Amino acid sequence: MDYVNEEQVKASGNSILRDNRGRLLPGARNNPTGRPPDTTEQKFIKKALKRWLKEYEQELAQSLPEIGPVLVKQAKRGDIRAIAEIHKVLGAHNKRDNDVLALKIDFDEDRKRYE
Repeated sequence: MDYVNEEQVKASGNSILRDNRGRLLPGARNNPTGRPPDTTEQKFIKKALKRWLKEYEQELAQSLPEIGPVLVKQAKRGDIRAIAEIHKVLGAHNKRDNDVLALKIDFDEDRKRYE
């Protein structure tokens, strides 16, 4: 099987990277030096963002006792945004090991009240 054509050899400077269909050859790397390190500005922005997120989480944690009951009440009424927010707060969206975190909300009692 012919892995390269003449144009590919010329373009790559004797370094054969791709076959005639444009695919990388086995063992060839497209970015041998890897990802470039962050600039000073990028490092500063990432650090500031992490600090801001930590402060935001602390403020949110302090206000959750007030927000929680209201959010649950809205979720029981069928408010999809409230249900999604509870889902996020419980961290079910961050599960990566395929464990499912189920939230059981009893809608029957409240549904009867509003019918």
